[in-house]
Amino acid sequence: MYFPLSQTLFIGLTLIVASIISGAIVLLSSSFTVGSILIIATIAVLEILGGV
Repeated sequence: MYFPLSQTLFIGLTLIVASIISGAIVLLSSSFTVGSILIIATIAVLEILGGV
């Protein structure tokens, strides 16, 4: 699947921001359940972005 440069940059930035945010939340919260929910939510968002 081929992405235009702007869309690739947008997805890349989204991935980086999502990783930083979820990483920070996981570090702040020792709850494994919260981490699992964040991972599932992140994957769901990526699926939605990839579907568009």
